[in-house]
Amino acid sequence: MFVMESFPSYRYCGRPIEKDERCVFHVPKPSIEELKTLNPEERKQANQISDEFCSKFKTLLEEYESNPKILVCEFTGFQFPYLVLSHLGESRTFPKKVTFRGATLEWVYFDHAVFKEDVDFSNAVFRFVAQFGATVFEGLANFSEATFHAWADFAGAKFASTSFLHASFAQDATFEGAEFQNVSDFSGATIQGQGRFSYAVFREKTSFWWTKFDKRVSFLLTTFEGRSEFRWTVFGGDAEFWGTTFRETVDFLNSSFREAASFEGRENGCFLAECNFRGVTLVKERQIVFDNVDLARTSFIDTDIEQISFRQVGWSHHKSRWKRWRVLWDEVKPLENEKEREYGRIAENYRQLVLNYERKRGFNAAEDFHVGEMEMRRIADWVWVESSVVRYLRKWLNAYNLYKVSNNYGTSYNRGLAVLLFLILTFSTLFFVSGFKTFDKPNEPSRVIEYDLLVDQGHQRVSLQQWLNDYESAMSLSLSIMTFQKDRFYEPLEGWSRLWLYLAVIILTSQEAMVLLSIRRRFRR
Repeated sequence: MFVMESFPSYRYCGRPIEKDERCVFHVPKPSIEELKTLNPEERKQANQISDEFCSKFKTLLEEYESNPKILVCEFTGFQFPYLVLSHLGESRTFPKKVTFRGATLEWVYFDHAVFKEDVDFSNAVFRFVAQFGATVFEGLANFSEATFHAWADFAGAKFASTSFLHASFAQDATFEGAEFQNVSDFSGATIQGQGRFSYAVFREKTSFWWTKFDKRVSFLLTTFEGRSEFRWTVFGGDAEFWGTTFRETVDFLNSSFREAASFEGRENGCFLAECNFRGVTLVKERQIVFDNVDLARTSFIDTDIEQISFRQVGWSHHKSRWKRWRVLWDEVKPLENEKEREYGRIAENYRQLVLNYERKRGFNAAEDFHVGEMEMRRIADWVWVESSVVRYLRKWLNAYNLYKVSNNYGTSYNRGLAVLLFLILTFSTLFFVSGFKTFDKPNEPSRVIEYDLLVDQGHQRVSLQQWLNDYESAMSLSLSIMTFQKDRFYEPLEGWSRLWLYLAVIILTSQEAMVLLSIRRRFRR
């Protein structure tokens, strides 16, 4: 009796013993390289066993397929030598379920074969080239934990449903032009050579969780029609997504790009639904490029996007009556509870975008993202407060609100000038009604200017011209305070007028500084 390492419960097939307590199907066959090292007699014996295997296997296969009582063609643990099951231009059809669990296949051709039912290659070992070009799998194709020691060719294959869970590819794996009709699972797979998925079509959910691509992987003009997941995926070489289309949600949560990566949209776009790049790790010496893609519903939380290259990308937008500005999806995506929004992390992403766009002189976008950063910090200052009263007060009475109103966080000198003009008029009016006096001038004695809404014994009606002249004097007083004039022609009276003086010094000069800051920010570029 013998025990299979992969399936300990499978002990004996009941066939005649050929060698080492094994039948001709289970006795190990030397590989092509091992045959070269054998002496002539050993090579002759090995070839005889292989020839006997091929002859008896074809007979066994015919018996399985012709017997209606047999539902599964059982080849568990078989040790296959070189064997051609399908020739170029021909189509070998397997009408029943087939299992190659734990089998070792030296060099078996399945090109153009058709598996009508489920086929099981779990734990199988392909010691040489695995040929599945244009193969049709109408049932479940299970390659879980299979090992491919050489090139694996699935170009043009059609899968109804497939699993490559924890499969291992020692060299290139080719799925170019393949079609995956239902769920396909590559989770935990390792491809040490190049991964080729160009022109493939994934029609349902696709999973690449914990998949490791040691070298270059290409998804050129590949289409993902269902949800696709690349969580914790490691891209060890260049990752190419040129012309790739994701029609449903795509998730790159905690994935790692150790070399260059490019996402380039073409006529059909790239990200047509939500996209998650949360927690993505980038090697600082390399770059990830988004070129001509729509990022309006893309999340970059916990990803350092300062080093990412954004070329002609689309962002989400806020709209107002006067302006339309760029925002991150994490700021505007619908949530049941606003407290779930990660304001601090979003602000960090905005800060990274500011540095990113300023470095390449994209100042208009940088200003939009600077506003976004300040908005996130402003909301984070009050949204977590439990008390509704305190929350309301902190929402409206905070430094961020003052910064926003004064000049839109340093980005709008137009708003700053408008606010400054409003403050000058306001303080001029306050001085106008609380009173101020003029100093002696040539041919003009000093006098007190003080107005009231109603005529009384201390106040009298004046002409419109006199009113305008006096209001001009009040504005001159405000301007002299704002410009730090030591010698002023006007001086506030005691009482309320003196209080307005102190406030004007603080408020007008602060707003003046805000205007100068926004002008400098704009024109230094």
